[in-house]
Amino acid sequence: MITSSCCFFAFKYLAYEKWLKPPDVSVTTPTWKYTKSDSNFNWVSGHRYQAIARSFDNAGNPETSYSTSSFTYDRESPVSAPDTITDAEYYSSLSIGGTAQDGPTGAGLFNAGLDRVEVKLVDVSTGACWTGSGWSWTLFDYVQADGTQAWTYNDISMSNFTTGHPYRLNTKACDNIGNEDISVTTTTFYVDKTPPDTTLVQPFHGAKCNSLIPPGQTVPPHQLNGNSYDKPDLDAGIYNSGIDTVKVKLYDVTKSS
Repeated sequence: MITSSCCFFAFKYLAYEKWLKPPDVSVTTPTWKYTKSDSNFNWVSGHRYQAIARSFDNAGNPETSYSTSSFTYDRESPVSAPDTITDAEYYSSLSIGGTAQDGPTGAGLFNAGLDRVEVKLVDVSTGACWTGSGWSWTLFDYVQADGTQAWTYNDISMSNFTTGHPYRLNTKACDNIGNEDISVTTTTFYVDKTPPDTTLVQPFHGAKCNSLIPPGQTVPPHQLNGNSYDKPDLDAGIYNSGIDTVKVKLYDVTKSS
């Protein structure tokens, strides 16, 4: 609502301008108001508008210096997303950050600008939510990130993550007039800080061999073999990233000595 005998009100957007007068403008000295719903007024999100008010007294004297107000109409929600974390990926170290943008965007359009970006981090295995200083099973609020268009969240370290656990990250942006991100971004990722375990089975340590042909074979190739297991051990709510590669080094100890 945009809120003295007779009052005229001008409303202008670019080439469009219209003077309104009673009964469109309701006057109760010393206040006046012009009321119309969003749908009836055809407000366009991203457009800038200018309102001009002037009055006439009962003797017909017009106001010569008009009161003017210019403003931006913005009903569009901002958007945000992480760009340092990928959904369903495993991390042994990580940083939390991303981007955000207010809308509408485009040639000739304006918006209120970003106010803040907020994140919510949940340990899926335990159901606990990060509060900014620890994990809680009773507080499930968002915490504010640093920055807006390019943002980071630094109030958590790898020591606060439990290896083998999945985590859910939600991000949302808010603009300067209270429009909030309605399409909250959700990213689920896994933390694996535990190295795998590898053992050499053939030949066993201290063995004396005249052949390295595997059991059941009678001809080469010779072979070294063993077992590799990723950690932590798989269990309910516990995950690991799995073995990627196994590397072997072979030394001629006698020759090197």
